[in-house]
Amino acid sequence: MKSRILIVDDEPSVRLGLRRFLEKLGYEVHEASGCAQAEEVCAAVLPDVAILDQRLPDGDGVELLARLKDACPGVGVIMLTAYGTIDLAVRAIREGAEHFLTKPLDLQAISVVVERLIEDRRNRQKQLAVRPNADALDPFLGTSRAIRALSVEARRLL
Repeated sequence: MKSRILIVDDEPSVRLGLRRFLEKLGYEVHEASGCAQAEEVCAAVLPDVAILDQRLPDGDGVELLARLKDACPGVGVIMLTAYGTIDLAVRAIREGAEHFLTKPLDLQAISVVVERLIEDRRNRQKQLAVRPNADALDPFLGTSRAIRALSVEARRLL
């Protein structure tokens, strides 16, 4: 399955350039031109990575970042801006951005950052799948003989 990337930028040329570059690398790419559209796309496709511009026509990228992190837990976020300041970078990182890059874009840097975020996400998912969770719900509800047998067989295979 291809990793999914969401690009949120109000500049069509930036979205198009990033889309073409990332698709050539084998990613499934989705786009949004503003906050509202980004939230809809995020809920629909559950991206692995979101690349967010700071200045959007209907809001602030850092505020969007917080909403996307709530809607899509585990999504890796790269913040982009043409107007980078240290205060903005600190604010973005505090809200959960993993990286903060400035425009003009360095496509090779984006490639490396995206791949690292996807690899980190895969590693976290593997760890969660292997680690037993005492608070997890038992998927085998019921007490019938068939459910008990299925539960024993599934646990034996683990």
